Amino acid sequence: MSSCRTASSPRGTPFAGSSEPLAQGENVAGLSEAVRILAFECSGTAMVVADAERRIVQANAAYALLTGSSPAQLVGTLLPVAEPCADTSPADQRQRLPGCLASQGRVQGRHRNGHTRTLWMNLTTLKSAEGQVQFHLATFTDIDALESEQALLRHWAQHDPLTDLPNRRLLGTELERCVARAQRHLHKFGLVFLDLDRFKWINDTLGHDAGDAVLQEVARRLRKAVRAEDLVARWGGDEFILVLDDLPTRPDLGATVTTLKHVIQRPIEIAGHQLKILASIGVAVFPDDAGTVDELISTADRAMFVAKRQGPGQIAFSPGSRKNAAAAGG
Repeated sequence: MSSCRTASSPRGTPFAGSSEPLAQGENVAGLSEAVRILAFECSGTAMVVADAERRIVQANAAYALLTGSSPAQLVGTLLPVAEPCADTSPADQRQRLPGCLASQGRVQGRHRNGHTRTLWMNLTTLKSAEGQVQFHLATFTDIDALESEQALLRHWAQHDPLTDLPNRRLLGTELERCVARAQRHLHKFGLVFLDLDRFKWINDTLGHDAGDAVLQEVARRLRKAVRAEDLVARWGGDEFILVLDDLPTRPDLGATVTTLKHVIQRPIEIAGHQLKILASIGVAVFPDDAGTVDELISTADRAMFVAKRQGPGQIAFSPGSRKNAAAAGG
C-alpha cells in the first residue's frame, strides 16, 4: 500500500508543502492546499512537476512505480519529450486557462530494469503574467498496459470464459464470413451441432465443477480433432457448434463427423470417476440445406434432435449433408 509520499520540492512549486494534518481552525485556503497535495501524492495517475528547464522537481508514487525509481531518484531528471506524430499536431496544443498551455502526445518511458513502454503524456505548462514558463505539470497513461487490457476485454467479449472457445457472438460473425466466402468462391461448408447426452446427470451427481471439467475437456478434444481453418464454438450449456470449412477439400464428411463422435466418447477421468461422454450430433451443409446463417443453424439443430430421438451418441444428417456425405464416400 502506498504511503503517498513524494520527493521533497522547493517552496513555490505547485504542490510544495507539508502533508501533516491541518491544525484546527486553519482557513479554507489551507484546506484547499492540503487537498491539492493529497491529490498529487496519492493519485493513481502518474504525475510529475518539472521546472522551466523541464527538470523534474516532484514526482508522485504512481510515476515512481511506472519507472522503477523512487521519487527522490527522479528529481533532476528530464521530462520526456513527446514524439512527433499525428497525436501531437499543433491543434493539440491549446490554452485551457489563462497562463496554462496544454499539449499531449506519445512518449517512450524507460523502466529502471531497461524495459521501455509507450506512455501517453498530458502536459500543462504554467506561465507567469509576463509569459515566462514557471512549471510543467505532466500526467502519464501506460498505453501498452491499456491496449493489453482492452485486447483482453475484446477477447472475453467474444469467447466463452469456461472453455475459451468462440461464443455465439463471434460464431455469428465468423459464419457470416463463411457464407460470403462460400458464395464468392462457389464452395460449400458444413455445420455440426453437438449436444452432450445425459450431461445433467454429471452436474447433479458429481457437481458443477465436474461438469465444467467435462466441458473443458470436450472443447480441448474438439479443437484438436479439426483442421486449423475449422471453427469450434460453444453454443451454450452443453452444446457446441463446429464449422467445417471448404467441404470439397474434405475427403469424407461422414467420416469426419464420426471421428468427432469417437473423440468425445474416449473415457474422461473426472474427480476419480471414469466417464464415457456421448453426444447427439446433427449435420447441415451450406448452401444445400439453407441460404442464411440462422437457417443453417436451425437445420443442424433439428437434425441433432432427430439423432437424440434415436438414442444417445447418434448422428443425423440433414438432406443436404446426407447427399454430401454419400457423394464423398462414394
